[in-house]
Amino acid sequence: MSDDMLSEGDFIRLVERALADPVPDHVLEAADRALELAHMDGALAELLSSELDTAGVRAAGAVEVATYRLVDADVDYTLRLELDHAEMRTAGQLFPSASGVVGVYTDSGELVDRADIAAGSFTLHLERGVVHLRGEIRSGMTLAGFRTPWMAI
Repeated sequence: MSDDMLSEGDFIRLVERALADPVPDHVLEAADRALELAHMDGALAELLSSELDTAGVRAAGAVEVATYRLVDADVDYTLRLELDHAEMRTAGQLFPSASGVVGVYTDSGELVDRADIAAGSFTLHLERGVVHLRGEIRSGMTLAGFRTPWMAI
C-alpha cells in the first residue's frame, strides 16, 4: 500500500465521521429553493397548458409574429417567427443569415419537430399547448445554442 492511500479501517472511520455530521438546515433549505427554481419553467408551462383548454387562446386562422434577440459572444442574432395557428406551423428567419438546427419542444420536453436552418430559414410543425424552440447556430467555427421563451399555441 502506498503512503497516499488510506487503510480500509481509516477509510471506514472517515466515512462514518462524514455521515455523522448532519447537513445544516439552512443548507438543505437553500438546496430545496435551488431545485424549485430549476423546475420553474416547467411549472409555469404546466400552468399555462392547463389554462389553454378553457381559454380559447387563438382564433382560427390567426398568424402571429414574434421576434427574439439571440445574443452570442461574437454575433447578435434576431430570430423572427411567423406562427400560423390554423396550419399549426411556424416559419422562421434568422438575421444575420446562418446555418444550424432547431427543434420545437413541449413543456414535457418532447421533441415535436426538428429542422435544419439553411440560409437562415426554417419551417417547423407545431403542437397545441405550450412549446418553445431550442437550437444551435453555426457561425464560422463557433456553435451557439439558443432557446426561446415558452409560447402558447
